[in-house]
Amino acid sequence: MKKLICLIYVCAFLAACGAKEPKVETGQAILAGFSSAGETENSKRLGELTAQLHEVKQDIEIINRRNMAIEEKYKQIIELFVAYRETLTAINSKVDNFTLTKNLAYSNKGVSLYGNRNLTGEPVKIISPDSMVEILEGEAGTAGVAAVRSADVYGYADGRSFTKLLK
Repeated sequence: MKKLICLIYVCAFLAACGAKEPKVETGQAILAGFSSAGETENSKRLGELTAQLHEVKQDIEIINRRNMAIEEKYKQIIELFVAYRETLTAINSKVDNFTLTKNLAYSNKGVSLYGNRNLTGEPVKIISPDSMVEILEGEAGTAGVAAVRSADVYGYADGRSFTKLLK
């Protein structure tokens, strides 16, 4: 992301550098110079104007090349954003599909998972508060035994120890 931001700054800087206009005389000033001068001076002045025109054409070519390079960079940036958006959409779809097909809940407090439905004996695992679990049997938020699976352990706990994740 930092590289992308730097690239945008560089493109903006190049655009600003290429946008400077050369100082050009107006048509009236040029014509006034021709009407009051002699043929030699007019010829010399015409040569200078031709040289200036050539310089302006070169400057325009440079600006056009810079603009093409900047345009190419913008296209690359847009392609990156499109790819990012497509990836993010795919990830969101997968997460949505996962959460819609699972009965998910989170623990209200530290919950002990037991290896039996009687909820007796040593806990198999103590789940930390706000941990996400899948309810396999029973109902989250209601009295009774609920069979749950955390990220790495399957066990039983009181259903009131969990709050159902809203879909």
